[in-house]
Amino acid sequence: MLRRQLGIPDSAISFDLLPGAIQVSDSVTQRLRPTKAGIQTLALVDTGLSFCTMGFNVRDPNGLYYFLTAGHCTHNYQGPTNERWYQATTDSVGRESINPAWRTVGCAGFDICDTADVAAIQYNADTTVTHANLVVQTSTVGHGLGYGSLDIDSTFTIAGWRSAMTNSYVYKTGAASGTTMGQVIGSCVNVSYDSTPPTRLMFCQRQAQMQWRVGDSGSPVYQWGTPLVLSARYGAGIVWGGYAYNFPHNPFIFYSEMPGVQSRLGVSLTPCC
Repeated sequence: MLRRQLGIPDSAISFDLLPGAIQVSDSVTQRLRPTKAGIQTLALVDTGLSFCTMGFNVRDPNGLYYFLTAGHCTHNYQGPTNERWYQATTDSVGRESINPAWRTVGCAGFDICDTADVAAIQYNADTTVTHANLVVQTSTVGHGLGYGSLDIDSTFTIAGWRSAMTNSYVYKTGAASGTTMGQVIGSCVNVSYDSTPPTRLMFCQRQAQMQWRVGDSGSPVYQWGTPLVLSARYGAGIVWGGYAYNFPHNPFIFYSEMPGVQSRLGVSLTPCC
């Protein structure tokens, strides 16, 4: 051994055992149980895999459990198809259940239009897929032009729904850009997007200034309740799009507010387990 070759005696060597254990962070792209808002979800649709983000876990008045995501992630605009959804693996966690057909009239020249871009995926009835009333936040929170990390640092209970006022700060956690935060800069913005057919027009959407990437569709938007309640946040809406590379302007997201989400789905939803 090199130590003996150098003439170092055994008595000169000591080892100290430090208390504690190495902790490995979970990622928003991993298979996670129970499922939580802000982690990756995907579906096998007719055009291939659709990678999006899991929104809030909710319960309807009949005691059925769902998670929310962006409606366009289903690649379906004519009504629910019962397609299977997965969470970062080949293990099915649920099926597309509530996804009303988009409007085709009154769309100002666009193919389809509506007031919220959202779908509800009903969890499988078996008990193998556990889900929790939690939203994840990553270890780095992006501000301005910055992206968040993908490593999960903390989780928060969703205490209820709350509309975010203009100039207030909101957070979103997405499977592509992690947690980012910024101010609400638009409270009722009509937005058109037509990069791929069908062309779409969204009425009265919220706009917030923060970074975003493809794959963040469906992300939960949330905000602090009071500084004294550190373990809980309030749900504000579901992300469906934005501009990540909007030079020379700051990037921003668009999201559907929770009152509009529930109105479009036609059901009252409670943040739940």
